[in-house]
Amino acid sequence: KGLRWLVGRSLGEVCHIVQLAASQKKILGYTEGNMVPYIHSEESVKKQCAAWQQPFLNPVKKQERLSHPVATWEETKKCLSAILCEEVGIITVSSVKRLFRSRFGLDLS
Repeated sequence: KGLRWLVGRSLGEVCHIVQLAASQKKILGYTEGNMVPYIHSEESVKKQCAAWQQPFLNPVKKQERLSHPVATWEETKKCLSAILCEEVGIITVSSVKRLFRSRFGLDLS
């Protein structure tokens, strides 16, 4: 309805158009695995939060609330320096958030 420009297109062409709208043109996005207008997508909300230097809290995942204050840039530099100086061996990126919470009582967002 109201999409006359799709008339005569094959299913493959329509799928390609939708994929381009999501991946390159930022017209469509995803929230909870569902396709939505980009402005309502998780990616758009995350970008807005980053621009305002605010943590991203997924409203659907109520258990995903921050239990610790968010580290400032100064705290982040200081704590990261301490982790790198004190830890022995390789520190994986995936463990950095956990170390911030357990050792310093701070969240990275």
